[in-house]
Amino acid sequence: MKIITILLTTIFIMCFASEHFWHGKTLSQSEVAKRWGKSKLDLKTFSKSDEKIRATMAHSILMNQKEYIGKSVTDIRNEFGHPDGFYFKDIFPAYLIQIAKSKNEEAWQIVFLLNQDRNVTRVIVHKNN
Repeated sequence: MKIITILLTTIFIMCFASEHFWHGKTLSQSEVAKRWGKSKLDLKTFSKSDEKIRATMAHSILMNQKEYIGKSVTDIRNEFGHPDGFYFKDIFPAYLIQIAKSKNEEAWQIVFLLNQDRNVTRVIVHKNN
């Protein structure tokens, strides 16, 4: 029984570590709120705004991400506008919320993760460096 527990624990840790490696550094809702504040998502404003305005809406997007789960990549692009970030492949809609203006600064983006059917499975705030 002890061996099974150790084996299952090891598998869990490996799965968690591989997901973290694949996604890179991400921020939680509370970290996003602390860094950029909180304002209600307004899709018209979001699609026409720069990263500073978008950043204030990132918390709202994460908080309400269940609304986007299952939506197609086309739906996300229609609602949020043309993506300007990049996450591993062009297919993932990614929207910049902080641009690195020097090597010492960080770039951050909101990313809509997709499944093989190109439907949203999760929304993350991802360090884009």
